[in-house]
Amino acid sequence: MIKNRLIIFFLLCFYSCNSIKNEDDYSTFLSEKYESDFVKKYSLYNIYSKANGDYIKNYTSFCHVEKLNNALDYDIIQSYQIYTLKDNIYTSTFNFELLHFKDEKKADTIIREIARKNCIDEITLKIHRIYRIGTNTVICVNYSNFDINDYENFLIKEFGKPLTIEVLNASY
Repeated sequence: MIKNRLIIFFLLCFYSCNSIKNEDDYSTFLSEKYESDFVKKYSLYNIYSKANGDYIKNYTSFCHVEKLNNALDYDIIQSYQIYTLKDNIYTSTFNFELLHFKDEKKADTIIREIARKNCIDEITLKIHRIYRIGTNTVICVNYSNFDINDYENFLIKEFGKPLTIEVLNASY
């Protein structure tokens, strides 16, 4: 009898641990707070909201990641570019897209394939880093002459948890 109860107890614990992992922890409130805090933090930069970004779609198309072309299932929540100019020349740029995947497995597959392919595009389709900020939520960034460490510290404070860098300098 005790043995059966222990088995049931361990099965319940196992099931609850697995169900927590698959829970989508995306929050509209946190993404809106992030957007507001990002604009405040980088107010000295020129800020441009991009409507037609989609790094992942562009990257998978340009780099011929056929495995993913039909598997893109996410929403672009935010897309921004910040930059500084001196004598009409960009001296610093930072681009990001906040993406929310409908399925954690698709997020994992896309991230894994981008890291595996490690395609280089010298012009505009670079993904330098992908940060996982939730089970189904990621931020894709590219940058030039930008303090990325300060940004990473900002992300840690903003979302109140350790930062997971899924892809590091994929296009370098």
